[in-house]
Amino acid sequence: MKKSKTIPLEKKLTVIARIEPGSLGPDGMDKAEDFCRYANQNKAALLRNFTTLQIIPRYDKTKPEMEYFIQHKKLTSVQVIKYLGFFDTNVDDFEDAFYAGLTTLVEHFLAT
Repeated sequence: MKKSKTIPLEKKLTVIARIEPGSLGPDGMDKAEDFCRYANQNKAALLRNFTTLQIIPRYDKTKPEMEYFIQHKKLTSVQVIKYLGFFDTNVDDFEDAFYAGLTTLVEHFLAT
């Protein structure tokens, strides 16, 4: 990663991740809210020094699984690519790492 110093909160990339209730099993609709609370409390492994993260259920299929913002302003895909490039990261690698960590959180949540 190119930049390792502390990034001010207002310059961090805010990632809103919407989680499909079905990914929590057949009774996922009943578990979605609890999982999101659990994930938001245990998201440290998913964060990078340049991100903040909000995990919410994806009840509305018209909304994307992931959205990116800076200071509440939605970024275009080109802006996300530029931002992540500043940290020597590409979108695919960033999202792959996120989903790998999220899978671990789902496994831990379901095991409890």
